[in-house]
Amino acid sequence: MGFAAHLYHRSQTGRRADARLRLSLPGELITLDGQGHAVVENLSRTGARIATRMIIRPKSSCVLRWPEAETFCTVRWSAGGRCGLVFDSPLSKDELMRARWLDANLDQVERDHWQSWAREFVSGRAGSSQ
Repeated sequence: MGFAAHLYHRSQTGRRADARLRLSLPGELITLDGQGHAVVENLSRTGARIATRMIIRPKSSCVLRWPEAETFCTVRWSAGGRCGLVFDSPLSKDELMRARWLDANLDQVERDHWQSWAREFVSGRAGSSQ
């Protein structure tokens, strides 16, 4: 069984239907009460566990953002600075693979972003509405 097939193989035991990727991606959680920084610690097609300093109530509706992605979700549980989220719509396998790639390559992606911004700034295009 290949890596991708193994990653998405549905478990026949335990509580989770989908395997979770262990990550450390910067994120943002947006609720009706406010927004704040988060770290996406694990991610599956149907949910995530995040770490945040925000006080989050179970059953709250929210939006979870991480580099190049966002999804609507509901807080399942919250304890000790972490919370479990259930996504309103499952992520695609491609979205999961992109998150895994970003986790491994985020420093380079951010460096490329800022180098591009600097080039646009020097040429007078940064911040313009082109």
